[in-house]
Amino acid sequence: GVTRDVSIVTRVPILASKILVTARDAGGELLKSVEFFDYRNVDGARYFSLRLFFRADDRTLTGEEVTTVENEIVDTLISKLGVTRR
Repeated sequence: GVTRDVSIVTRVPILASKILVTARDAGGELLKSVEFFDYRNVDGARYFSLRLFFRADDRTLTGEEVTTVENEIVDTLISKLGVTRR
């Protein structure tokens, strides 16, 4: 498996559970888990750091495959929840 960390920031209130569900849905079958490992609320901005774990049951993933899914997750968080990548 491959682990990637992603950090996002938002200035609007978003439920943490909504971030997790949105990321899981966007990650498809290669995303095996997503969890928060850091959260900060500074001057009205909320900073979230997510740990993404990818694995395929039938093969070794390439870096390109993981990066493609990671970018899809971040793009979905941006478009659906209005966050920005940190």
